Amino acid sequence: MNLQTILDSKGAPRPTKAQLKAAQALLFAVAEAVRTAGEIPSGTIYAAVAGSLSLEAYAKLLTLLERAELIVVEPSNLIRWVGPKVAA
Repeated sequence: MNLQTILDSKGAPRPTKAQLKAAQALLFAVAEAVRTAGEIPSGTIYAAVAGSLSLEAYAKLLTLLERAELIVVEPSNLIRWVGPKVAA
C-alpha cells in the first residue's frame, strides 16, 4: 500500500506505521512550504507532489490543512497561510 492508497482508501486495510509516517511527513512538508511562502499557487505545490499523489488525494490533503485552519485556498487556487506565525 502506498501513500496514494492511504489518502484514497475507504474501508481498506489499516495502513502501517511507516505509511502513516510517510503521509504525515508529506502533510507537514506541504504545510511548511505554504507557511514559508506565506502564499503560493496551488499548482506550484501540486507539481512538486504529483509523482506521489493523484489530484484527488492532493485535494484531500489541502482539505485536511483547511480544516485545521492552517491554510485557506482562494477561489483563484492561491493557497494562503493563516495558521500561527512562527519565528524563523
